[in-house]
Amino acid sequence: MTIGDNKNDRVEEAVEQMVALIKRFIASSMNNDQYGKAFECLVALREVCVIDDEAVPFNNLAKELKKNSDFFALM
Repeated sequence: MTIGDNKNDRVEEAVEQMVALIKRFIASSMNNDQYGKAFECLVALREVCVIDDEAVPFNNLAKELKKNSDFFALM
């Protein structure tokens, strides 16, 4: 394993953790009170995904949220 692979593994793991956190904020939201935190995390996640060429997980999350929640409609 090279140093670059190790960094890539850490980025992938961080992206997965952030995706899980965003989903948790949305799922546990009562009267959309966690949507602001979820949106802030989504913005930060997008920035990292653009920098580290991790578009697929971000796009998958965005599609899932658009399809399965009112998150984007209320933001």
